[in-house]
Amino acid sequence: LMYKEIGNGNIKKHTVRDLSASLWWYSKASHAGSPLGSIYVGLMNHFGIGVPPNRYRASRYYQYALNQSNG
Repeated sequence: LMYKEIGNGNIKKHTVRDLSASLWWYSKASHAGSPLGSIYVGLMNHFGIGVPPNRYRASRYYQYALNQSNG
């Protein structure tokens, strides 16, 4: 997952997960032909990590990953 630092000036900085950036990069990797990228997008959709849960979309990405790995 991607992380970003928040805070400025005298406010203490801390790191938070940037789920939208993670999904963007995993989707980009998936569309570039990476089975691992497809699996991560599938998992995020399956478990609702950063997006509403959507098992249909998750299954499409899992199938896409399988097709990519056998390609």
